[in-house]
Amino acid sequence: MDRRDFLAKAGIAATWAGIAISVSACGDDGDAGMEPDGGGDGGVTGSVGSAAGHSHSGATITDVQLMEGNAVSLTLTGAGHTHTANLSAQQVTMIAAGTRVSVTSVDNSGPTPHEHTVTFN
Repeated sequence: MDRRDFLAKAGIAATWAGIAISVSACGDDGDAGMEPDGGGDGGVTGSVGSAAGHSHSGATITDVQLMEGNAVSLTLTGAGHTHTANLSAQQVTMIAAGTRVSVTSVDNSGPTPHEHTVTFN
């Protein structure tokens, strides 16, 4: 079982039992993904669907963001304009648990108004 599976299962068990969970890392454990700088595997990268003949990058939720479980706003870049993909705290928690989550981006300044679907897991 990897860290993501453990956190997901521990979170579900704690919710049922009403127990608070605290996760901390030890410098000797060799798990760079637990470091505050978001080191390690870099989190979860979503797949950005093509629209208006192009796609974007920047749909990565870091390990730290996944562990914190707060709402996240991602800036998707490319093709001369940006999009924003907003994820609620509940969606971030679901992504951390390995559940498939899709959101629709907001077109910030594109030449032709359009949206992209961003899918995690």
